[in-house]
Amino acid sequence: MKLMKMSLAAAMLISVNSYAMENMKFGGDAKLFYGTVDSGDTDLFHKDGAAGNAAASVDAEYNNKEKAVSVTAGITYLTTMGLENTLVSGTFAGNTVEDQVWIDELKLTISPVEKTTVIAGRQYIDTPLAFSETWNIVSNSMDAVVIADTHIPDTTLVGAWIGRGNGTAGFQVVDNNSADMNLGGNYNSYGSAIVNAAGLNIASKGAYSVGAVTKLVPLTYTAGLVL
Repeated sequence: MKLMKMSLAAAMLISVNSYAMENMKFGGDAKLFYGTVDSGDTDLFHKDGAAGNAAASVDAEYNNKEKAVSVTAGITYLTTMGLENTLVSGTFAGNTVEDQVWIDELKLTISPVEKTTVIAGRQYIDTPLAFSETWNIVSNSMDAVVIADTHIPDTTLVGAWIGRGNGTAGFQVVDNNSADMNLGGNYNSYGSAIVNAAGLNIASKGAYSVGAVTKLVPLTYTAGLVL
């Protein structure tokens, strides 16, 4: 009987682990960017006119399709690999030659009703007028709550509250001084750059964004408003 109980427990454990793995998805990528210019007294491929970065990211997603719930977590590593001493003098992202590591995603996605999705947490944004810049070696992400609804045919209505982000001027990510392993990523309140530029001595409390993407007209049309 004792052996039977142990076998049953082992079978249950194997079943649970198998279910978890079926609902888990892992991903990631690695990139190396190098750029150089020939300008004035700076020759092509000389370190004074070159910039370089390497980046790697890893993410994991747990998806329970039965309950329409998923959880995603990701981390990004950005480095110059020491090239600033020999081959480059600038960077594509980060504003620093120090190695950086930060949590770029930590979000919950749920569908409380059919055709309506809510995404809450740190995420990459792709909404009208508020979005992550994806062309650089690493992208900026934001702490936000996004609601998307597709009840209207060929139309997606989007509303978002964006609290913080790690984007900065020049489409870079903020230097998070990760020499002390700042996994928080030094995210700043959304809109603070506008507030500071205007010389307003008020606390930035994030921003609201509403918009729509529709194919009801001959061409795909996007409209939005950021408050």
